[in-house]
Amino acid sequence: MFKERFLKKALEQRQSKGILRSLSLNHNSAKVDFASNDYLGISRMGCCSLKAGFSSRNAKGSTGSRLLTGHSSTYEKLEEEIAKFHKVESALVCNSGYAANMGLISSVAFPEDRILYDTHVHSSILDGIRLSRAKAFPFKHNDLNHLKRRLETKHPGNTFVCTESLFSMNGSLSPLKQIAKLCSENEALLIVDEAHSGGLYGEYGEGLVPYLGLQKSVFATVYTFGKAFGIFGAAITGSSLLKEYLVNYCRPLVYSTALPPLIVEEIRHSYRCVEKASKDREYLNSLISYFQELTEKHMLRRAFPSQTCIQPMLFPGADNAKRASSLCQNAGFDVRSIVSPTVQKNCEILRICLHSFNTLQEVSLLLELLNSANKIT
Repeated sequence: MFKERFLKKALEQRQSKGILRSLSLNHNSAKVDFASNDYLGISRMGCCSLKAGFSSRNAKGSTGSRLLTGHSSTYEKLEEEIAKFHKVESALVCNSGYAANMGLISSVAFPEDRILYDTHVHSSILDGIRLSRAKAFPFKHNDLNHLKRRLETKHPGNTFVCTESLFSMNGSLSPLKQIAKLCSENEALLIVDEAHSGGLYGEYGEGLVPYLGLQKSVFATVYTFGKAFGIFGAAITGSSLLKEYLVNYCRPLVYSTALPPLIVEEIRHSYRCVEKASKDREYLNSLISYFQELTEKHMLRRAFPSQTCIQPMLFPGADNAKRASSLCQNAGFDVRSIVSPTVQKNCEILRICLHSFNTLQEVSLLLELLNSANKIT
């Protein structure tokens, strides 16, 4: 039909480039997991199963948005506990990290404002920037000098700086202390996405911002629960004034059905699991060091010298990356390729995620396999 021709054309263009996406059932549960964001194994190990005694009458839908019938004392307890855990004034739970980033940025920034953002930030941040209609300027990835030059250019409205603490594709850590200092010196408001660092940094997994003691230097921090916390949902943390403002102006919160009480209780339990996972974090750090040693031994090409649980291995060309991924899958390792447009063309990678449940032997066997794949491609 005429009205669907443009859809077909767009899909054909993507297929011709070898980058057509599709949904597929996850048949990889029997494989060794080097792909998921379940860094501490909380979801995998069933740590989030509901505690005994949770009332079955609460195991239902929330029946409305939080401003109507969806709010509850369970929500209030959760947000109080989250704020205490991350050592901030307040927390506001959202349905997803995507909704949190998009809703936060589009609510607080206006057309007369300016947003400076790291070139590697997540699409949810970019979409929030677009919806805000603020003037937007990227700065080179983790480049303090470029950010400084951007900040020193005067602007009449508010200036926001958006970055992530741990970047999901290359595994790099943001120089948050230096960025916070630049923001303070130039009266800019810093927003940090802790999606991939929450649960991993700090004595109890509080995240990189609390670990560095930067809570008062950051305007807002977003924590998502679909990675190390092993569940789903997210929270925006900051001042009590920010929370009150978002309750009034954050559209994804105002116009979305609230999370069911059962899920809210699951998130509370997940936080307790993260708090007790000190040994898992310690082991994960040792596994990262082991991975790096073997990578150097095999002289494998890393897309970025990551010191974190996200290790991007460079396999330029979509076909090469997919072929290497298939080789891993056939050998029993769940490893996924990341190709254009998620990463730049000819910068395709295997995004390897290390977990607290991976063994030294599994890492060793995987890297031997990647060494073979590297020779083939």
